[in-house]
Amino acid sequence: MTRDLNANISESIQDSMFLIKDDVIETIAENATQPKEVIDEILQRKFRTLSTSRTKMIAQTTATSVTTGTQKSVFTGMGIKSMWNSQRDGRVRPSHRRMDGQIENDLGWFKFRDGSLIDRPCGRSQGGTSVDVSNVVNCRCYLFPVQK
Repeated sequence: MTRDLNANISESIQDSMFLIKDDVIETIAENATQPKEVIDEILQRKFRTLSTSRTKMIAQTTATSVTTGTQKSVFTGMGIKSMWNSQRDGRVRPSHRRMDGQIENDLGWFKFRDGSLIDRPCGRSQGGTSVDVSNVVNCRCYLFPVQK
C-alpha cells in the first residue's frame, strides 16, 4: 500500500512538472525565429510570473494529493471507509460542493455527477474513466473516516 501511495504521489508531482515543461516547449516553439538572448529573456519573464500563481497551484494540488493519499491508505488499512469533505467556504467549486459528505463505494471510489470515478481528492481515476482536470487542480478537499 505504501509503495502504491509513493508511486501515486510521485506521479502527481511529475504531472505538475510536465505542465511547466510543456509551457517551456511551447514558448520556445512560438519564438523559434528569435535570437537565443531574446528567448532567454522571454522565458525568464514568463516564469517569473509563474513563480507565484502556478507554483502555488502546483504546491496546493501536490499537498492535497499527499494528504488524501496518506488518509486513504491509513483508513483502508484500518478497514474504515472514507467520506469526501470540502472546505465548505465560498471558494469550493460546485462539483466538490456536491461531493461533500459522499462516502466511497464498496470498491473505494467516489463518483462525480458526470459519472467519472476517483479514489480520493487529487487522486487517480478508475481505469476506463477520466476525471476532468478541473476537479483535481487546486483542490483543497480532504477525507474523513467513517465506519463501514
